[in-house]
Amino acid sequence: MERLLSANSLLQLIGNPFLIILSVTRATARVRMKSMTKASEIMRFLIFVNATLMTIAVPASGTEKSLSMYRQYCWNCHSESTETALNFEELGTDLNNPANFESWVKIFDKLKRGEMPPANADQPSDSVLSGTMKNLGRNLLSVNLKRYQSSGRVPARRLTKTEYRYTIQDLMYIDIDVTANIPDETDSGGFDTNGKSQRLSAVHMQGLMSSADEALEEALFRGLEESPYQKFKYDILNSPRLAYHDGKTFIDGGGIYRRIDDGLVIFTDADFLLPSHAHHFDVKRAGRYKITIEASTFQSDVPLILKVINKGPNGGGRMLGVGDIGVDRKEPFTITAFLEPGDSFYPTYAMEDNQQGGGIDFLMKYGDLDYQGKGIHIRSIHVEGPLDLNWPPPSTTRLLADVELKPQKDDRGAVRYTIQPNGPVKEQLASILRSFCERAFRRPIQEEEVQAFVALASPMIEQGASLRDAMRVPIRAILSSPQFLMFDENPGKLDNYALANRLSFFLWRSMPDQELFDLADTGRLDRDGILRGQVDRMLADPKAMRFVKDFLGQWLMLNKINANTPDQRLYWEYDEVLADTLLRESQLFYQHIMSENLSASNFIESEFTFVNRRLAQHYQLPPVQGQYMRKVQLPGDSPRGGFLTQAAILKTTANGTSTSPVVRGNFVLTNFYGTPAPSPPPSVGSVEPDIRGKSTIREILAAHRDVLTCNTCHKKIDPPGFALESFDPIGQFRERYRIKIGNEIRQELVVDASGETPRGISFSGIKEFKQLMMDDKDIILGNYIRKLIEFGTGSEIQFADREELAQIVARAKFNDYRVRDIMHDIVMSKIFREK
Repeated sequence: MERLLSANSLLQLIGNPFLIILSVTRATARVRMKSMTKASEIMRFLIFVNATLMTIAVPASGTEKSLSMYRQYCWNCHSESTETALNFEELGTDLNNPANFESWVKIFDKLKRGEMPPANADQPSDSVLSGTMKNLGRNLLSVNLKRYQSSGRVPARRLTKTEYRYTIQDLMYIDIDVTANIPDETDSGGFDTNGKSQRLSAVHMQGLMSSADEALEEALFRGLEESPYQKFKYDILNSPRLAYHDGKTFIDGGGIYRRIDDGLVIFTDADFLLPSHAHHFDVKRAGRYKITIEASTFQSDVPLILKVINKGPNGGGRMLGVGDIGVDRKEPFTITAFLEPGDSFYPTYAMEDNQQGGGIDFLMKYGDLDYQGKGIHIRSIHVEGPLDLNWPPPSTTRLLADVELKPQKDDRGAVRYTIQPNGPVKEQLASILRSFCERAFRRPIQEEEVQAFVALASPMIEQGASLRDAMRVPIRAILSSPQFLMFDENPGKLDNYALANRLSFFLWRSMPDQELFDLADTGRLDRDGILRGQVDRMLADPKAMRFVKDFLGQWLMLNKINANTPDQRLYWEYDEVLADTLLRESQLFYQHIMSENLSASNFIESEFTFVNRRLAQHYQLPPVQGQYMRKVQLPGDSPRGGFLTQAAILKTTANGTSTSPVVRGNFVLTNFYGTPAPSPPPSVGSVEPDIRGKSTIREILAAHRDVLTCNTCHKKIDPPGFALESFDPIGQFRERYRIKIGNEIRQELVVDASGETPRGISFSGIKEFKQLMMDDKDIILGNYIRKLIEFGTGSEIQFADREELAQIVARAKFNDYRVRDIMHDIVMSKIFREK
């Protein structure tokens, strides 16, 4: 017989089920009973109630044992009379409530790890603890599995902003990013693919409709205009910009360039001298353009850096390309870059580290009309594009596959195209939408679905609208519809189309291609051998770099690398050339490990990385030539190796002026170990570095750790943070702290990167700490596998997933954690192939 515990007692997950669920089911019963007119419906409801009861029903003997354990060992610290976050007297016991379920999972994990009861408290016997955990674990698993049966493990979810961007590009065959008006994803601390953290507000819908309009305009209507291809050469020496500044001092905008017979020499940033719009080059259509610059160094016996900067119509700037210009460069400097209407670009000289940081006094030297310093001699600038563009473009011809496009010349001789329907407008529209819907919805469609969208345009068609005008409303509706925005998955095993979607959005961040659609159509994609082959094919495709960028951007927070800008007076070495290089190092590093199927232990410590000349200099590595990235072996005495010592992560975890062992330490705990530290109590202030340089952050933290409530967490947080103190806010290795006092830059207090782990193991610096991390690689790489699964499926690892996750991790360990093998194992798993 089962019993009900008193309200003031610890209501376990194992009390009288009827009373526990009564309040939950009353409202449900009222709603359901109103519509129950058939015996089968009543029977289904009774089955529903019975299933609910079974999720929390446990014999009374289990109740007594569990209650005794919690009362004896937990209540002293976790009841109404204490101030801890957990109060057993108020903790809900309905495991169908997600908040209650998560609380009990945390309790289970604390018990399993031996963290509770604390070491200085009375401990239950092994048999009592084992029985309690077995009882709790059984109930958690039962509820979780029943939830899977009814709704699946993955919550309803939509395309993320990144996925929407790439899907629109692949669906419409366009290159532009149309997501500017869509709000950024909510920062939930996890992946934006997780449906639990996603929102879809009115603002989102407005942004989505605006994006749909922009995509349709680019894909269809601009493709009917004249070809935008153009070939252009700057007239450098006859620029009105130069004529205005000739002979003037630095104060008046002169003195930073010099005319010579066959070109122009620039000595510093030339943004106002050579912008493309000032030379009458305007981008007519978005696409890839080739920019060719003939240049060499001037008054320099070493290579110098030339960069090309793009400025959009609303200001701002991004680097299109960068390269070394040699002393006697014979090959022109060429880049291929994506430009949009309204963009303007200009070439400029990127000063070396030792030329920066001198302030206005140094810049004033450029005011000398006979300046003897280094410069870049530019002889010519050519631009052509869009490249590889048949006209009309694929975005137009594929959308209008069965429609004739008739060329017509205007008064200037320019060729434009008009749409010539092959039949009634409504029938032609239905044909276009039938094909478009199937690709947009990423599954077979029913004819009534097509006709519903055709009906949206019927009033316009009846009033004589053209096919071109009639298309806009239904396509806009399709691109804003749930069928396009949401993932179509049902509980249980994914069908071939849902599997194609999950695989493609995992590895390409976008819709399936035709090969995946064809395999889904024939029902063969879910065959193990075929699925493995598709994973290899997709990882070899350039679109896999989308996965690399998005996954690393969220897992390692690299998408926040530009959240702060280093103090240019204090860290003059940092500029956009270096910033671009930092991200590429991490991305190429991960891509190489994945493509070569190397061990994920390289994430912790590796013998190689990727650098160019600028980054090799930044890392104090043997010099390399050129600004292209290449793999290099690291010297044995280098502190580099693995993700943690890459400058992208070191910058992301700093604030631009100083570093914090607390921030960096918690980053390591959260993103590598998967054990984030809890938030500090409200009464405890934050730990700030002494920007005056009088005290080190270690000394400040030592005082902080004397507080008992702080010490528990800081003994875990601080050690990895201390190990990383050898790196400054822009990722340079340092032995002293660099500080700014007034206009003076000083190297002050000595950096101490030693520490002691919670297990009492000492380390002298980052190299020894990474060896300790290698000892923990099963934990760290197990967390990496967990993160991959969460990113790829759109759901956190849940209690019922733990056994299969453990099996995946065990197989990975047996195979030395080879990254491509891990990807295969995840895709083949039940977790990935079921909702």
